Amino acid sequence: MSNQPNRVPVHWRNASLALAFDILLGLGIVQLINDPESFWKFPHVVLALWFIPWAFRVKAGIYYLFNYQFNERSQVLLQIAKELADKHYPCPGPQYDLAEDYFTEVATSDDAPVEARLSAAKYLGADAAWGQSQQMLTRWLFNRAALEVIAGYRKTFETGPPS
Repeated sequence: MSNQPNRVPVHWRNASLALAFDILLGLGIVQLINDPESFWKFPHVVLALWFIPWAFRVKAGIYYLFNYQFNERSQVLLQIAKELADKHYPCPGPQYDLAEDYFTEVATSDDAPVEARLSAAKYLGADAAWGQSQQMLTRWLFNRAALEVIAGYRKTFETGPPS
């Protein structure tokens, strides 16, 4: 046995630092509210604390959208197309408004190969997780990419010379 004292777990240290920061922030807000010359009266503080996180969320969403469009979109399209071809998904119809509808049809089809059914179930699980964790932008971008790939995949089943 070691005579060394046990270290404080990292998450306790992080929680302690966060609590200390919150206390300092609270004291600073109280000082600003109590100063008669300050602009920071209680309504202004409440509005700032309410609007500032929204501004950061909008900024993060815009960054995510641009990053996806310029860096990740082609990889996502390629991965979905590869998955459809490798797992021998059945020919999709033209009626899909949501990629979830096609994946549900494949996952529940007795005629689809087992690997395609499992793959479709995996995509349905990811879609459900995005919806439940409120990652709507990810869900929307994936749906758009999947619909684009599904439309292209349907064209690979067309036979005959082009007219």
